[in-house]
Amino acid sequence: MRRGGALLALVALLGLASPAAGQAEPAARLFLTKQSVYATPERSLRISVAVRNDSDRPLTALTLTVAVSSPVPSRSDYELALAGDPLSALVAGTRPIGGSVAPGVTRGLPTMTLELPDLAAINPNALYPITVELQSGGLAVASLRSVVVFIVEEPLTPLLVSVSFVLDAPVRIRPDGTFVDDALERQVSADGRLEAIVSALEEVRGLDVTLVVSPVMLEQLQDMRDGYRIVEDGEMREVPADDELAVAAGRLLDRIREVARHPGAQVVALPYASPSVPALVHAELETDLLRQIRRGREAVVTMLGKEPHPAVFRPPGSALTASSLPPLAEVLGAELGTPPALLLDGDVLPPPRPDPLTPPATAEVEVDGTILRAVGSDPVLEERAGSLPDDPILRAHRTLGELSAMDFEQPGVSRGAALGFGEDDAPQAGFLRTLLRGIRGSPGAAWLRAVTASRLLEGDVLPPDRPPDRRELAEAVRPSPLAGQFTSELADSRDAVEALDSMADQPDLIGRLDRLLLLSQSRYLTGHQDLRMAYLDMARATVLAEFDKVRLPASRSITLTSRTGRIPVTLQNDAGYPVRLVLSLRAPGLELIGGPTRNITLTRPIQTFVFPARAQRTGRFPAQLRLGTPDGTSVGSIEIVVRSTAYNRIALVITIGAALFLAVWWGRRFLSRTKT
Repeated sequence: MRRGGALLALVALLGLASPAAGQAEPAARLFLTKQSVYATPERSLRISVAVRNDSDRPLTALTLTVAVSSPVPSRSDYELALAGDPLSALVAGTRPIGGSVAPGVTRGLPTMTLELPDLAAINPNALYPITVELQSGGLAVASLRSVVVFIVEEPLTPLLVSVSFVLDAPVRIRPDGTFVDDALERQVSADGRLEAIVSALEEVRGLDVTLVVSPVMLEQLQDMRDGYRIVEDGEMREVPADDELAVAAGRLLDRIREVARHPGAQVVALPYASPSVPALVHAELETDLLRQIRRGREAVVTMLGKEPHPAVFRPPGSALTASSLPPLAEVLGAELGTPPALLLDGDVLPPPRPDPLTPPATAEVEVDGTILRAVGSDPVLEERAGSLPDDPILRAHRTLGELSAMDFEQPGVSRGAALGFGEDDAPQAGFLRTLLRGIRGSPGAAWLRAVTASRLLEGDVLPPDRPPDRRELAEAVRPSPLAGQFTSELADSRDAVEALDSMADQPDLIGRLDRLLLLSQSRYLTGHQDLRMAYLDMARATVLAEFDKVRLPASRSITLTSRTGRIPVTLQNDAGYPVRLVLSLRAPGLELIGGPTRNITLTRPIQTFVFPARAQRTGRFPAQLRLGTPDGTSVGSIEIVVRSTAYNRIALVITIGAALFLAVWWGRRFLSRTKT
């Protein structure tokens, strides 16, 4: 390649040729395959492209031109530079390409190299648009636009860039652990979303990133490693532990652990089952939201061996509404002491409009006096990172260009930017590797600096005279409401679990039941009401099975042969652990000495308890024997009959006295008749 010289002057006058409207030309497309992120007076720009011929005739007599145009000073100018035709080029190079490209064929073209020392006289550090154009027979048939950063001296205040990845996946499983679809399998596979993110983080080491991790996803990867079952087209498929997908799931879990334990990685735990925060608040399930957050943090520690950071919280799916913000802040404050900052997508926390410059990456959100800080992903960055789906390398360079434009529009000012890859984003590994390498930079040419979300909160400095950026949550975000039947049965299931918890110190059992209730609230079960209800049914059935292990005696008759006696009650406990219960006897006509209720603990398989009783009269006394948990939930009841055959002394004296009176009275009448 040649430097500027006469070619520079020629191109500056004429500009680059571009496909003319209305010209008959072959349909072709250029793809970026490799490019230097930055150049210096000593470091050349290198760029490689491939061409795909979509026409029905070959491309021949090929010429490739690469041109660097005037620098862009702001984000608005950057957008124009990518969309419009360049008026002139500062440096350009052209080379003929031998051979041809047949119809339907994609061919990689030779790497182009441009030396750019002359740019040092224009700007010390700047962002320059690049145009790559392919001509066939003298006609422009394809072009693409990219950018390069030219560095003369290392910036003193690089742009702080927070990149976050949500490691979550739709996990839809039956209560017995059977997968009902292959959503997680797809993400684990070689071209899957989770595999792409983790492999990129492994390759680009030494980068500070924020990892938002789903506890349930981690647990399901562990389950897949051990072999699993999946329903496919209505048929059950058994996947053994040595299957390549099961092995890949186990390896991915290990790799996530390694990436998370890197000193520069900040881990944020999602609520356990990734529920919708607005949906839980709307259903008045703030207590369950607290359980979700608490269990999520505990599970991440168990699975990854790293404590989640307390300063950042990500609502699952970035779903948050104004009405759910104050309850969420109260729950987070109860769990963490101080509510952490929120990590939100750009469409949930849009920047104020109009704003001629890039707004701060951090902001405050206020609703009814509740104020929370937030890290908001830049919407334009999000859009840039999601564009050009079939050209990932070019997309990465355009995203880096957007970040660079943010930096160069206010050089020397400490600022920050956030880019988040949420649950629904599926970036390719090639895109991520290029993007992360560009953000990491090189010694002497670091105009961007990767930081964690919490570090961005500390370092995104505002001018002294500017108050914190205050924004409103987007009104378009709406919760997917939980059905009324579900919330009603969830409440019944929660009562059942709490009743069992009140009678037995079995944290593992209660933990498994609580997990079922939390899984039923997952936002990934929206539209799967049958799965939601299956979790509740399983929880209630388990509680009832535990209750059934404690049995009252069969209904029978008990006889008291004296005025006072003892009513024995023999209970059977097949639970295998001690249980606390409340035993009560209701028997009208009997005085129960010591009261009708006993707080008991069954520590043996068979135990007998007695109710001392005093009969007020002879006869039969129907009685009800009830067994319940300490919180008042009924475990069972039976009817018994108490018979008393003892005489009542007072009644006996009265009876005898009455008999004597009658005898005397009749005797006197008999004597009076005899005398007459």
